[in-house]
Order: sequence, then structure tokens, then C-alpha cells
Amino acid sequence: MNSKLNNKEEDKAIKTSEKLEENWKPIEDGIKEISKDLYEKVESPLGAINAGVKVNLLDAKSLTASIDELDKTIEQLQKSIAFSTAPQDMKTALAKIKKFTSPVNEEKVTKYAARLEKYWSTSEDMVKQKDTKLYEKIEVPMGAIQSSAKANPIDANTITSVIEELDKLLTEMQNLK
Repeated sequence: MNSKLNNKEEDKAIKTSEKLEENWKPIEDGIKEISKDLYEKVESPLGAINAGVKVNLLDAKSLTASIDELDKTIEQLQKSIAFSTAPQDMKTALAKIKKFTSPVNEEKVTKYAARLEKYWSTSEDMVKQKDTKLYEKIEVPMGAIQSSAKANPIDANTITSVIEELDKLLTEMQNLK
């Protein structure tokens, strides 16, 4: 939308702002339940953008500032959502890894170990900020699973031995605020 404003394409900027509101509407109530603070941080610049495009002469400077603020808030929101779903997503991947270690299905173990790492990567920085000790505790079984899943052949015994420990740590992670 910033590029449309900078290029004086006001009609396109107006249509884009309408799309922002259209895309926000189906998820706004869910976000409001999860985090009222983030909800308000989205609503404020979105409201300014929607009001700004209704003015006859668009104020590109204030609209650009609102768009930038909205971008930052959406990024925070994405991190917050990823953090809130990561422990359960990781537990699901962990259950799949456990399932495929006996009998060993190397392809599936490798696939779900990669998925486990992907989910962890979305929230590990936030866990580290909130609870450094928990972060360090999680890193140990995560490292064991990742290296064992990459071994040839897969080290199913090591994976199996740390699954329960990691599952308990993920429960602690779910309880972080």
C-alpha cells in the first residue's frame, strides 16, 4: 500500500485498504480473545488507514506512518500466535516421532524431527526471553532428537529416551505467559 501511495495511485490505495479490513474481519474476534493488547494495536493503525483513505486528498505521510505501525503490530501478532501454538504443534510432532520409532520408519522420523525443529524455531527466542532455564532444558532433548534423527541409521533408542522429558518441558512452555 505504501508503494501505491508513493506512486499517487489513490484508487488502488483505497482498494488495498478495503482488502486490509476485509482480511482482518474474520480473525479479529479470535485475536481479541487471545490478546486484547495486540488487537488494539492492530485496530488503531487500521482505523487510521481506513479513515485516511476516505479523505478527499489522501495524506500519504500519515497513512504511511499508520501502515508502518500496522506492519510492526502484525509481525508481533504473528510471533504471538506462533508462540501460543508452538508447544501443541511440537507435542503433535513428538507423538508422530514416537509412533514412527517402533518400528523405525526413517523417512517419517526425519520428516517429523524437521517439523519439530521448525515449530521450535518459531518460538525459541521468546522462550529464551521469558525463561532462560526452560530454554536451555528444551535445547538438550531437542538436540538429541535432531542429531539422532540425522544419524545413519536413525538412533531410535536415544529419541525414545528423551521424548517423555521433552513432552514435560513442552507442557511447561505452554504455561509460560
